[in-house]
Amino acid sequence: MLAKKMAAIPHRWGGERKNSFFLSSKKTDTVVRNSEDVDVEKCLRDNKLRSSGESGVCKEQGEDISNFLLLSDEIIIRIFSYLPINSLTKAARVNKRWKTLTHDSELWHSVNLDNCRFKKEGMLGSLLHRGVAVLRLSKAEILAPICYTDEEDECKDFDLKYLDASMTQFSQNTLFDLLIKCVSLVNLSLEGCKAGVLEVAAISNNKRLQVLNLSMAVGVTLSSINILTKQCRRLESLNLAWTNQTRDCIRFLCRLSELKELNLSGLRGGINRKAMECLVMACKKLRALDLSDVTLQIGIMKLIADNCILLEELSISRCSDVKPEQLLELTTLDSLCQLNLFGFVNSAALERFANLRSDVAINKSSFSPIARPICTTSYEGKIWEEYAGFII
Repeated sequence: MLAKKMAAIPHRWGGERKNSFFLSSKKTDTVVRNSEDVDVEKCLRDNKLRSSGESGVCKEQGEDISNFLLLSDEIIIRIFSYLPINSLTKAARVNKRWKTLTHDSELWHSVNLDNCRFKKEGMLGSLLHRGVAVLRLSKAEILAPICYTDEEDECKDFDLKYLDASMTQFSQNTLFDLLIKCVSLVNLSLEGCKAGVLEVAAISNNKRLQVLNLSMAVGVTLSSINILTKQCRRLESLNLAWTNQTRDCIRFLCRLSELKELNLSGLRGGINRKAMECLVMACKKLRALDLSDVTLQIGIMKLIADNCILLEELSISRCSDVKPEQLLELTTLDSLCQLNLFGFVNSAALERFANLRSDVAINKSSFSPIARPICTTSYEGKIWEEYAGFII
């Protein structure tokens, strides 16, 4: 009866199975012809024992054989892709075949470890060596070392392209150990982390880096920015808000001709006209600029309006030095779509600006999205528009 059912199963490469079927062994594939002359059920049971890595006596005659054994590796991997991480790790313990399939890089492309507390050392490295490309690691706690010392792939670089490690606690030098093995990063967020010269030097090895969020990072120095801007010339979005920088860093930022978004909120000592002129002349592609909580010299608004012809979003919240007449200079910036100036007390000037530029949205966003992995207040399964999954 089972032989007749097997004969009706479509062939994997098209057509039908007539009088032959394939049995996989550990070494070679054996083709058995004239299936009616052999004990099909016994062969399938033997195949099940081989695939599970078990040995012993076959099950009793007539007992059902799981159809799961007949599925290809590709189909099983697709089924596994719907499982959460904890279920995948349990599935890996079933047998040798499942262990191999659960380590397939397709299953580990996107991983969400938000608020994760690693209980053992080396667990993060073991996970990343499975081919993780998108990792949300925000608010996690990472123990040293990153990789096991006896792990075969210890010297192998990670395949990470998108890493959100915002507000993550790294013990000892684990952040450096992680970054030094990442050479393919495209987007990176270390908001609120400790990022000294060594960590920034490791980041600079990523020549294709386009988005970097160092907002509120501790330890970022002028020499760090010098190293970063020398190596990462493809940066398009950079957030240096509240990193204890001064306007001296602007001369290094002028190297980034591809820069489209820049956040310099909280820049100490303010920005003078010369520094701003250097910035706007070098970064002609700027579309979003945040200068909130920065002292701005007279004439800077005019410089922005005349030179940032692509600028769509400008934030100058709590910039008390901006006078009403300076604000009106921005009305000539045709590309401007959004203006954030929370704390601007001159309501008459604000009303006049709104009348002259009714197409500009005023104070629509109190949260700067520049270089940040999540642009909204709630997580929707993506970081930088890349699927990162949910914790189940």
